[in-house]
Amino acid sequence: MNTDLPDLPIGMLPLGDREPRRVPPPPMSVRIPPDLLEHLRQCAEAECRSLNGEIVSRLRESAAGESIGEHGEIVRQAVALNK
Repeated sequence: MNTDLPDLPIGMLPLGDREPRRVPPPPMSVRIPPDLLEHLRQCAEAECRSLNGEIVSRLRESAAGESIGEHGEIVRQAVALNK
């Protein structure tokens, strides 16, 4: 393990003497039914957000009250089934 690297927040890369830069997450494809997609587009426009911004905002709001522990056992079981 290289201990010469500085402690940086997740998603940040060291750039030598320059400030670290944020690494964007990789693109992700999701199939959304056309009627729901149109609804999300309209909501995004009403909130002056991009479609991506609207989806991320809704996901964050949905996940805000959850903890990993609540779903940890389900995730462990799903991972075990996929091995």
